[in-house]
Amino acid sequence: LGLIYDVSVEGGKVKVKMTMTAPGCPLGAYLPAMVEDAIRSEVPGVEDVEVEIVWDPPWTPLKITEEGRKQLKRLYGVDIVEEWQKRAAAQGTAG
Repeated sequence: LGLIYDVSVEGGKVKVKMTMTAPGCPLGAYLPAMVEDAIRSEVPGVEDVEVEIVWDPPWTPLKITEEGRKQLKRLYGVDIVEEWQKRAAAQGTAG
């Protein structure tokens, strides 16, 4: 979905800057812990993980990767980014 903005690794410490789709995202209380758990279980030698939630720049569907778009289209039958762009253009807010 393009939620991960930056990852840095220094020694055994991994820092992740990520965002949510919106400040009230219902997964906001869970995703950072899920990211931390995934890093700890998949990356050997990790001693510490810091996940920081950032709101700048704001997330939009334009941050979704091409692969993510394909997966979402398979799931929902529409290109979510394309639909968002059409609506944003109609409202004069296209990013």
